Amino acid sequence: MLEMKRILGGIRRADEQYHLFSDGDKILVGISGGKDSLTLVTALKEYARFCPAHFELTGVHVDPGFGEDDAEVRRTVRASLETYCASLGLPFRVIESPIAKVVFEEHKEDNPCSLCARMRHRALLEDALAQGCNKIALGHHREDAVDTFIMNLLHEGRLGSMPPARTLEGTSVTLIRPMLTVSEKDILAYAKEAGLPVMKNPCPADKHTERETVRKWLEQEDKAHRGVYHRVFSAMQKGHIEGLTGSDDEI
Repeated sequence: MLEMKRILGGIRRADEQYHLFSDGDKILVGISGGKDSLTLVTALKEYARFCPAHFELTGVHVDPGFGEDDAEVRRTVRASLETYCASLGLPFRVIESPIAKVVFEEHKEDNPCSLCARMRHRALLEDALAQGCNKIALGHHREDAVDTFIMNLLHEGRLGSMPPARTLEGTSVTLIRPMLTVSEKDILAYAKEAGLPVMKNPCPADKHTERETVRKWLEQEDKAHRGVYHRVFSAMQKGHIEGLTGSDDEI
């Protein structure tokens, strides 16, 4: 598939630029059930076939507890992800997390994404440490990086986004984003063509967040001035935002 070739090309370039993979890596791949994480775990399984470094993969799903009264739906999600990871020949685990209760009941967050992400990352980190994994791979792509850059610029007055790789404070675990230079368009096309078992996002705030507002604005600008995401990401690379490097010819 053409889209998978483009995705693998992006992962290979990111690996060459940011040294994401090393011999003996044990990588925990966060799998939410969305198109991005399912594409990531599929692509990494393929990339392992020709990557110079030998690494192992484990799929992990953080169950945030949304729809806790609908146990059947949650069982279906877990079973689907377990079956898909089994088809790739990968081990799979589920981590229970009180994200839904903490974010929406205790904190009553109007914009829950930041706290939710921190709790997910903490759950993945604790599991990685317990299982002896030295890396955590997440499925963020180019548009995610640009959205984050614009949000930080407009709402916090700072230049920052998502680093391709960073060592998590106080640990020897590195968080990597192998698809950070890959476009969402290629991920969408691949997920559809490959028939990935993509799950609907159960979060009650889905499509109603600050990030979604920024995403819609950028998409409108991209329609009016084709290539906005491409140009902003290129500027981020040239400015070495969060250690990004490269040129727009490589996107």
